[in-house]
Amino acid sequence: MKFYASQRIEIRRGQKIEENKEAIGYTAKIKIVKNKVAAPFKKLELPVMFNRGYDLETDLIESAMMFDLVTRAGAFYTL
Repeated sequence: MKFYASQRIEIRRGQKIEENKEAIGYTAKIKIVKNKVAAPFKKLELPVMFNRGYDLETDLIESAMMFDLVTRAGAFYTL
């Protein structure tokens, strides 16, 4: 199966995300081990919230930062 698969992804649980000393999610560390379509060995950290899935707001902000639509200085974001 390892040879015929076009992609192999390794997912590990990272740090837990807490709010008021209660765990509301965790960061998932994702690594592309094998990829026949694109470049392998890419790494990604993604916040995953319990009962909601991955965090859409964080994903949107990080995507906007990649395209230089939003800049970050310390704890402040500027459009």
